[in-house]
Amino acid sequence: AYAFVIGGCNPNKPAYRGFVYNILVAARILRDQGSTADIVAFFQLSYEYKSSDVLPEEDVRALEGLNVHIYYMPKSPHESFYETVMNKFRILALTQYRRVLLMDGDVMPVTNIDYLFELSDDNKYGPGNSTLKKNIVVSGPFEPSNAGFFMLTPGEGEYEKIDEIIHSRQRKAKDLDGVKFDPVEGWGHVIEEPDEWVSRKHRGRNWTFHFAFSDQGLCKFSYCTQHCIPSG
Repeated sequence: AYAFVIGGCNPNKPAYRGFVYNILVAARILRDQGSTADIVAFFQLSYEYKSSDVLPEEDVRALEGLNVHIYYMPKSPHESFYETVMNKFRILALTQYRRVLLMDGDVMPVTNIDYLFELSDDNKYGPGNSTLKKNIVVSGPFEPSNAGFFMLTPGEGEYEKIDEIIHSRQRKAKDLDGVKFDPVEGWGHVIEEPDEWVSRKHRGRNWTFHFAFSDQGLCKFSYCTQHCIPSG
């Protein structure tokens, strides 16, 4: 499945609809290009919006018209951009799928990329014979793990594991002075020789790359430790 995660949806301030439209266009492109994968969208209604816990009927009708499967995340009194990007890892709970490819709401596919699922699928090529690893995280120009486009293999208990990692770091952050993120320990792994992170333009051994404190750092942590979601 392809998945999108959108937070802060307030029908009284419908700026979020730009992301809904992006999902609709992406779904149409994928279908027109021959994709057979499901398309999933997670939405979180804004805590300020008291009228309902679901999207307006016109949004639902448009999404379902292109066979987009809608999931709702609970409202949160602490809603923020940080919370929304960490909600991306909810795709690990979609255990009905062998692979889920997460795309940011502003990412637009221009062709059918189902081959990424197929090339990582041991069920097709046999154990150990797939071309790609079952989890794929790609680097960006300034970060070793771009969290706007990555593929994970869901499994029983995997979302609960990574959710505990997230909350454990948040608890530790309360004891830090100043900036609430340790640039040495990061997500719980000190990057020492011979390990290092590598992006297209930089490399290093500390947790100071772009968005290391949030989703992109968590993707790198998973690569470093091979814990919960070892990435390719």
